[in-house]
Amino acid sequence: MIKEGYLSLQELLRRAGGGDTKAFELLYRNSFSSAYKVAKYITHSDYYAEDVVADVFTALWKEREKLLTIQNWESYLFLCIRNQSLYLLKKVNKYQNIADTLPYHLYIDEGESPLDAVERGELEIKLRGVIDGLPERMKLVFYLSKEQGLSAKDIANHLKTSVRTIETQLYEATRRIKEQIEAYLSL
Repeated sequence: MIKEGYLSLQELLRRAGGGDTKAFELLYRNSFSSAYKVAKYITHSDYYAEDVVADVFTALWKEREKLLTIQNWESYLFLCIRNQSLYLLKKVNKYQNIADTLPYHLYIDEGESPLDAVERGELEIKLRGVIDGLPERMKLVFYLSKEQGLSAKDIANHLKTSVRTIETQLYEATRRIKEQIEAYLSL
């Protein structure tokens, strides 16, 4: 991945890990193409692929000291890109799962107008506010289920409670969200 030049890959990692912005930039430029291809293959989206690569390299810069311990850069980068791509897809899917519980008239077709886009943005803000307004325990259960993708059994084990309690909280969270969004839409 690293082009022929005066610095070896290990030297680039060492310098970037030490805070050398030029070395990190060179590492980024030389790794971008392959990282982007992996992200695009997983996400099937140019937009998401660019986001994934940017997120991974931002995280690498924030924790650049870890670059000093990497033995196989290509494998490490591949794993970071794969994990971030899967995380992004899970996050996107979470919003789709929430949308699946909402009334049919909330769906917007591909050719939405700018006004539709603004209204959708307002609805997303309202949805986030409704979720944030749930009781703490219910919000945690909802988050673990929808964002983390955990099953009711896994959540119950994690929170040391019964599966039935978790299922009840998920049902109640979904009911409250749906009720408040429907009320918001009827205004």
